[in-house]
Order: sequence, then C-alpha cells, then structure tokens
Amino acid sequence: MANKHKTLTLDEIEQYRLSHYLTRLLDEIATEFNIEKSKIRVLDFGCGRGLLTAKFLALGYEAYGVDIEEYVLSKGRDALKQLHADPDKHLIKITPGNDTPFPDNFFHLIITRDVLEHVENLDTMLKEYHRIMIPQGKSFHSFIAKWNPREPHLGLRFIHWLPKNWLRYWYLWLSYNKLPYWIEFENLSKKERIAFVYNYSINQTFYRSISEIESSCKKNKLQARFYTNTSPSRLLKLLFPFFYFFPKPTKRFWTWKENTFNTVILYISKPGTL
Repeated sequence: MANKHKTLTLDEIEQYRLSHYLTRLLDEIATEFNIEKSKIRVLDFGCGRGLLTAKFLALGYEAYGVDIEEYVLSKGRDALKQLHADPDKHLIKITPGNDTPFPDNFFHLIITRDVLEHVENLDTMLKEYHRIMIPQGKSFHSFIAKWNPREPHLGLRFIHWLPKNWLRYWYLWLSYNKLPYWIEFENLSKKERIAFVYNYSINQTFYRSISEIESSCKKNKLQARFYTNTSPSRLLKLLFPFFYFFPKPTKRFWTWKENTFNTVILYISKPGTL
C-alpha cells in the first residue's frame, strides 16, 4: 500500500530486474513469432505506478499499463516523460469492468503481479484477455494462493479464510495491534481504521482456488498452466524416498502444493493459429 503513494523514479526503473519467468517468456515470444523486441507488445494489467511498464519501455519493448486508479497512475507519468514516452498513451485508466481500449488480437504478452486476488469478476477479465491477446499469445501471473496461511496485505494469518461477515470484523478488533500502518489511517480513530481495513478485505480481495481459476480460463477459451521453481528439500527427500524415485508425480504434487498454499505462478495462453 505504501508504494502507491511514492512517485516513480528513474533510479527505481534502472534498478528493477525482470524475473527469469518474464525473460524466458519474452525469449520464447521473439523466437515463436520471429520478431524483434521492439515489435513485441506487452500489457501490464493492474500496473499501479507503471514500474514494470516503464522497465519494458526502457528495454525497448512496446509496453502499456492499465489500472483502475488514476491517482496511482499519476505517480508514474513524470517518469515516463523522462523516458521520452507519452504517459497518456502508455499508462491508461480503465473501469473496474476490465474493458480496455486496445484492438482485438493485439498483445503478445500480458502480465499481472499481485493483481488477480483483487479482481472481483475474473470472467470479465479473462474474456478481455481472450479478445486482446493474439493467437498463441501468453500471459504470466503471480499472486498469493488462497490457502496461504498469511494474508499479505494485512499481515494477518487466516483472516482471508473467514467468511466475509462479522467474523472478519471481530478478528480485526482482536488483531488491531498487529495491523500494518497505512497512510490512509492518518487522522482515523481505531474504529474507523478497523472499518477501513474490513471494507478493504471485503471489497478488494477475492482469493480463488486453482480449480476455480482453471474453470474460469476454460470457460473463456484460454489454457491455464501452473508452475513452480521450487522442489522438495534434501531433508524431505531423505525422509520420504518417494520424492527421489518418482520425480514426475513429485513435481505434480509440489506444483499443486506451492500453488495452493504458497504463491500461485500461472501461465495463460490463447489457442489458435497465427
């Protein structure tokens, strides 16, 4: 929550490093479509201040960012000007309905980071993905899993497991001293702070299981694949020799475990021919 109030700087953009997931996807796209990077069109969906969008532009890609909050987008516009990019063209405000102004079959790659857990209607978002992604286009998403014990935005354990009713509200009362400080709390009373966080938890977080995500992708004619770059430790392999002798079932189990209880790493692709 704190970063959304900070103005994006050129130093931040320079120091930011793309993950190996993204660099690999970009290399795959360049090879599969036989195009140079200046022709690769990338969308950062839920871009916030536009850090990732700016990084892609600085690296020479054709990049765009969309977000529903104009205030947050405004924090990145000056940085884009310093990169000699038009901020009104590359940082675009959209409505919560997830409609974008881009033409059909436009993007080679769509990215979100810690965004899908804030999307209330995943179907409308994926429907828009299907429209704006080119055939054989790809998308990459990382976000906290539904059954991760710790809710990362509030820093509390198990609160997102509770139904969205008075149980969450009283949990927040009992855990008030453990809540992180947000700038939005300034000049608010304890009761008002709890009400603010409760409304955030109810109206701005929507955790889903991997089966729910797969179902929504299938409904919108997209292919979903979950991934993890972790594996059982040596100690676990010693304690459970199964992990040594059956690598394929182990990989499937570990991918399920990580995407269910830790962090979801999701690839979505659009079938079709070029």
